Amino acid sequence: MSLKFLGQFLRHPRSTGAVWPSSPALAAAMAAAVPAEALLIVEYGPGTGVFTAALRRAHPQARLVAIEYNPAFHAALAARFAGDPLTEPVLGSAADVAAILAARGLSAPEAIVSGLPFTSLPAALGETILAETARLLGAEGRFVLFQYSRARIGLISRHFARIEARRVWANLPPAWVLGCDNR
Repeated sequence: MSLKFLGQFLRHPRSTGAVWPSSPALAAAMAAAVPAEALLIVEYGPGTGVFTAALRRAHPQARLVAIEYNPAFHAALAARFAGDPLTEPVLGSAADVAAILAARGLSAPEAIVSGLPFTSLPAALGETILAETARLLGAEGRFVLFQYSRARIGLISRHFARIEARRVWANLPPAWVLGCDNR
């Protein structure tokens, strides 16, 4: 998986955002930041499925809609989770999350988890995704994301009233896990 990830980064650096998959420690921290009672979780940019697998372990009863933009990652994710009826990989853009959920007859999720590289996404796209995420989650939902730097905290704080940051050192490179909400 690591070489596949590196290859996709070399072909699509703005949308892949990392040269190596996230560590198990980062995946566990992301999954732990999702509320235990979440029954519908949306994942943006699942890549090779490191966070997806951690979310499945931590929240085995939750329905998980994993939105992946990269066709190669989507195909690998679909194969990896083919036997899991509660995990649905979707080829698409996180900017279209509301339409993707509506097409499945789903309401607002309790949590949205993101592996998207907000520091390298075009600014307008990042703004659109964050605005739609905040709108969908409302006052009760939680947005969990990781970033390698805190450079986009200002952008994120325009959409979420509260941001909790935790540093995960056991990742290459070390990353920040951000838990965001409007409570």
